Amino acid sequence: MKPASADWEPLSLDGSGNCHGWAWFRPPAAPQGVVCRLADGQTPTLRGLALATGVDPAKVSMWVVFGTPCAGPATGGPLAMLDQPLVLPPAGSDTSIVIHTAVMPAVMPGVMPGVMPGVMPGVPMAMPNQGNPAGGGLVNEGLYTAIEVHWSAIQAEIVKIDMLRKQVDGMMSELSGLNRDLNYEENTHTSRQDKDAWDDARRMMRNAHMQLSRCQKACDVGDTQSAGKKEWMKELHDTQILPRRPIENPTAIEGEFQHFRKMLITLENQVNAALASAATEGVGRARRVLAEIATKVRKAKKV
Repeated sequence: MKPASADWEPLSLDGSGNCHGWAWFRPPAAPQGVVCRLADGQTPTLRGLALATGVDPAKVSMWVVFGTPCAGPATGGPLAMLDQPLVLPPAGSDTSIVIHTAVMPAVMPGVMPGVMPGVMPGVPMAMPNQGNPAGGGLVNEGLYTAIEVHWSAIQAEIVKIDMLRKQVDGMMSELSGLNRDLNYEENTHTSRQDKDAWDDARRMMRNAHMQLSRCQKACDVGDTQSAGKKEWMKELHDTQILPRRPIENPTAIEGEFQHFRKMLITLENQVNAALASAATEGVGRARRVLAEIATKVRKAKKV
C-alpha cells in the first residue's frame, strides 16, 4: 500500500490513468487502511477496488461499505462478496468505502477466523455482548463497532469538508473577479437586452457569493466545528472504545457519534450544492453573457 496521503488522490480502477474515484491512504482513523470514494456511475467490485489501491483482498480484515461494517477474508468474511458490484447509495448517504488491512481487535475480540458470519453491504451487523478482559465488565460489541464506524466516517468527512472549504475560497474569488461593470466599449456596442442580461448575471453572482459565504461560515464556526466535541469523541474512542472498556449508556454515545456524522454529511451536501450552483448559475452564466458581448464588440470594430 502507498504511504499516507496528504490529500485525496485520483484513483484509476483499470490502470488506464483515468480517474474513477479518489483514495486517501492511511488516514488517522485507518492507519493501516485506505478510504475510497467512487465517481458517479462507477460500480467496481470490492476485489477490484482493493487491487486498484494496492491491497491484497485476502489480507483485508474489515470493509466499511457505505457505513456498514463487513468482515474481510482475513477475519473469516465470505469470499463471495468480493465479486459483487458496488452500487452507490442514495444522495445524502455515506459514500465512503474503508478498507482495513490490519487485524481489527476492536471488531473481533476473541473470535477465531472463519467463525464470524459475513455481513453483506447494506445489512446491519449485529454482534453479541462479549467479555472485556481489559475492563473486567461487559461491552455491547455491536454498539462499540458502530461507534468505530462512525468515528472513521467522521474523520473522512472532516477531510472532505476541508477540501471543499478551499474550493469555496477559490469560487468566491472567481465570482468577485467576474462581478464588474461593463467597460466603455462593452457599453457602447451592446443593446439594452445585453445590459439587462449582464445585470441578471451579476445578481446571480451576488446570490452565489452570499450562499458560499454562509457555507464558509458553517465550515469555520458552525455546529460541526466544536473543538471540544471532536476532542471528546477522539478521547472516548481512543481510551474506551478501542480497548473495549465499559462506558455508561453506550446507546446514547453511539447516537452522539451518529448525529455528529450526519451533521458533517449534511454540511458536505450543502457546500457541494452551493459550489455547483455558483459554477452554473454564477460563473457559467456570467461567462456566457460576457462572451456574447465580446462577440458584438469585435463585430462592431470591424465595421
